[in-house]
Amino acid sequence: MRYQEEEKRQSSRPISIPHSGSSFKGHTTVDNKLKAPSKPMPKVNRTSSIELADDEYEKNLYKPRQIQPSRRRQKAEEVLLNEIFENVIDSCIKQDRHKIFSAPVKSKDAPRYYEVIHDPIDLGTMKNKAKRSEYYTRDEIASDFELLRSNAELYNGAASTIA
Repeated sequence: MRYQEEEKRQSSRPISIPHSGSSFKGHTTVDNKLKAPSKPMPKVNRTSSIELADDEYEKNLYKPRQIQPSRRRQKAEEVLLNEIFENVIDSCIKQDRHKIFSAPVKSKDAPRYYEVIHDPIDLGTMKNKAKRSEYYTRDEIASDFELLRSNAELYNGAASTIA
């Protein structure tokens, strides 16, 4: 009890603070009192983990957050991938000495080509797709290269030097 009375008297006294740079003659008083929190703060156990009952998992109340790459980073990766594909296609175009696969087949150069081949592709079209970032995976460009090869084999025959 005596402790509580003494605490009340001390808390009601004004606090005196000396002016900066002056002697102790000119003290000022501050009447603002610092208040302690009304409820004690709970102690946090940093080593504990959240435990949920099995039925809460079954009800899908707790779903872990899935981290996805940002769209900007994802777009940058697609652009980088398509630049690599474009360089690969450019090197293929340089290797094509007779320019057979670099541009779409013209009807006057290969009669009945579009009757035989229903899904034509060439290196120029593939390069344009890479410039427009239409390839999202290596499998997509690999399937276009396979289509290019199979079209040449289908139209020219398996024994042809072009295929």
